[in-house]
Amino acid sequence: MIFFLFKAGNSVRDDIVSSLIGIISSSPDLHGYTAKQLYKTIRDDITQQPLVQVASWTLGNSIEVFFFFF
Repeated sequence: MIFFLFKAGNSVRDDIVSSLIGIISSSPDLHGYTAKQLYKTIRDDITQQPLVQVASWTLGNSIEVFFFFF
């Protein structure tokens, strides 16, 4: 899903962003992996607002797990 969010760029609708955040929040076992992948995706390019929204939410809600993976 992160790949499709990245490829779609700024044309992603708000309801898709909300749905993706809902999917991520309902999968606590994947929080660390998802946070790491999103961080790597936005590290060099923060021009895609929907991707940054999802990454910000994910990193903010799973920061302790994120640091465990680095």
